[in-house]
Amino acid sequence: MKAMTINTYGTHATFTSEDVETPTLKTDKYS
Repeated sequence: MKAMTINTYGTHATFTSEDVETPTLKTDKYS
């Protein structure tokens, strides 16, 4: 999976394939 940019919760975060494999990184950014 290529790196994708997600604009959510009023924040601008870029998730890479490594982030997809590590849900903890996502939840930490959303917290």
